[in-house]
Amino acid sequence: MTSPEHVLTSKNDMPNEIKLSHSDWHPLSAIQKSLWFLYEMNPELRGYFNIAFTARARPGIDSARLQVALDQLIARHEMLRTSFALQDGVPMQAASASARFPFSVVEVDDLDDPAVIARVMDDRGTAFDLHAGPLARACLYRSRHHDECALLLAFDHLVTDGWSLWQILEELNQSLLSLQDGPAVAEALPPRFFDFVAEQQQWLQGSAGERQLEYWRGEVGVPCEPLALQADHRTGEQGGDEGRETVNLYVSEPLTDAIRALSDRLGVTMFATLLASYFLLLSRLSGQRELAVGSPMPGRSKLWNHTIGNFTNPVVLRADIDPALSVADFIKQVSSTAWRGLKNQHYPLSELVERLNPQRGESGQPYFQTLFTFQKARAASDMMGLMAHRAEIGDVDWGGVKLRTYASIQNNGGVGMDLVFDLAETNGRIAAPLDYDTSKFERSTVERFLTYWQELLQGMVDDEMQPLGQLNMLPLAEHEQVLAGWNQTYQDLPLSSCVQELFEARVAAAPDAIALVQPDLTLSYGELNARANQLARHLRGLGVGPDVRVALCVERGLPMLLGLLAVLKAGGAYVPLDPAYPSERIAYMLQDSSASVVL
Repeated sequence: MTSPEHVLTSKNDMPNEIKLSHSDWHPLSAIQKSLWFLYEMNPELRGYFNIAFTARARPGIDSARLQVALDQLIARHEMLRTSFALQDGVPMQAASASARFPFSVVEVDDLDDPAVIARVMDDRGTAFDLHAGPLARACLYRSRHHDECALLLAFDHLVTDGWSLWQILEELNQSLLSLQDGPAVAEALPPRFFDFVAEQQQWLQGSAGERQLEYWRGEVGVPCEPLALQADHRTGEQGGDEGRETVNLYVSEPLTDAIRALSDRLGVTMFATLLASYFLLLSRLSGQRELAVGSPMPGRSKLWNHTIGNFTNPVVLRADIDPALSVADFIKQVSSTAWRGLKNQHYPLSELVERLNPQRGESGQPYFQTLFTFQKARAASDMMGLMAHRAEIGDVDWGGVKLRTYASIQNNGGVGMDLVFDLAETNGRIAAPLDYDTSKFERSTVERFLTYWQELLQGMVDDEMQPLGQLNMLPLAEHEQVLAGWNQTYQDLPLSSCVQELFEARVAAAPDAIALVQPDLTLSYGELNARANQLARHLRGLGVGPDVRVALCVERGLPMLLGLLAVLKAGGAYVPLDPAYPSERIAYMLQDSSASVVL
């Protein structure tokens, strides 16, 4: 979800005053067009990107008062009344003059019933009718036996983003509180999203838009190599469909305090420090030095703070991880990159891709295969904790009731991404949910990624002057396992058995098991044994037997393995000779060893 209050703030060169003539149908913004065409090409993804919120409420929310508050909300924000259609082959949007907020109440026996939770999840992901609207829904799942309920709010991503969800929750909170005391006082309407779209189109055609295009042309004109994480499964191995799950981690208060203190000492934001730690993790996992991540930016100036709509724009942030660079210098380098990205955040990524036409990898993403965000609560950090599904947050006051976490909702902004790291600071701790593609990674692997990340973070705050290459990533137990446990390979073998006999026992036990793999050849144990036997018979015909030495002068691979086995099977002894040796050295070894046969 896009940050409701991005840690970085910036002035921008987009105008703050717009004078337009309004018509019924309006063009789409750059991000809306991108999402519209994604829906057209992949209809099954409609509903997948819904922006949603769930919470458990005690006592139960008054449904009549909630309907009034929702109707006030939809009356203030025309994007919640907006529908979409093709006009002369071009996707356009229009807002109805009025509409009631779609709202339903469902009676249930037990909110904790898996079937009820599954129903909530289904309602969250149900696709909206883009042509009819409104592209919003609310539902109360009310317990028949207890004074409690679950609340679901869901919106199509075409009309909202993460920032908008915060605005919606704040306005509903104020409306519900006001309605307890009487009719709410009408507030001034926020600027129209349609005006933003017109402003964006004008801006893209002007000099400011050209300046940002030139910046990004220099930044991503030559893209980084695709992120090469070692996956647990090859693409399509798990059925071909990408699924997404999240592993949740909460950084301790002492480590969170240390990260904040390090950032203050270096004069950077926590965003920069945490992004630097993520770059380091990705570099260690992939073995790559040059990396790029996507970071969704709010895409709005102060003028649009209270406007509902999808303003989000991901920017490309790159890093060159030099092992000799100190932690402090690397964080400052990343901070500089992040500031430049923020300053140039208004050029739409979709327009950039269209203008530069970069080569796309297997994922279809030309510039990055992972997303990074860091969120701070726009108001109370306990609400952020609630949205991050931190059960220990407890009750959160909202709209005259107590909210607590319920039915962890996945806001799917990471389709096509290997990983999405969506950090948030809540009540003195950092919530660090790592979202991943289940068709590539096992949950245990992603849990290990987070463990490595914490180790890197701890090393960064412990000594900011140490070189990046000296940071430890492995926890102590795994460090001992790698250095000691995996190197304890000693096994008691029968002293009466020779190497060729042990090999033949393996052949008998598993003849079809893979024994050798080369780029152009794969052999089973049975096939390898048959070839070795054939060569052994030939060697016996040449007189090879006990006390007869055979020189083996071949490259590593199948020839060496076959020759070694064949010599042993024939009863001889092999003399290894490296073909790279000088000819004089090889001649001397042949003479000194009295080899009778050369392979």
